Amino acid sequence: VRGVTPMPLGEMANLFNGLHLTVSPGLDPNSNNLVVSTTFYSERTRAMLCLIRIETDPADRTQLRITVASGDPVLTFELKEFVKEQLVYIPAGPQTVAASPQQPQPAAPVSQQPTITADDPGALLAALL
Repeated sequence: VRGVTPMPLGEMANLFNGLHLTVSPGLDPNSNNLVVSTTFYSERTRAMLCLIRIETDPADRTQLRITVASGDPVLTFELKEFVKEQLVYIPAGPQTVAASPQQPQPAAPVSQQPTITADDPGALLAALL
């Protein structure tokens, strides 16, 4: 995906948490990647686990690779499109009001990542991706 709004990984994780998607730190051994999961429920699919892996390039935060997996191809496609809509930068039209300089926001504290073993259920789920 190209044209992604450049944002720190922590800010991207906060975005997913705000969308009620669970960010699972430590499931991917690469610290530049995020693993996100949710359960989607509909009458047709019933409860279905959906996993998303976001691979970022620290040298170019405007590009990333998204891998989406679920047991339903339609759900997989729609979830991928939804995630892209949340991350892709859409330029706004010309602004008529002069923008005031923004204050730098304090960085969110980075929590300690737990040690993940090979038989951990989260590690097994991450292997599916």
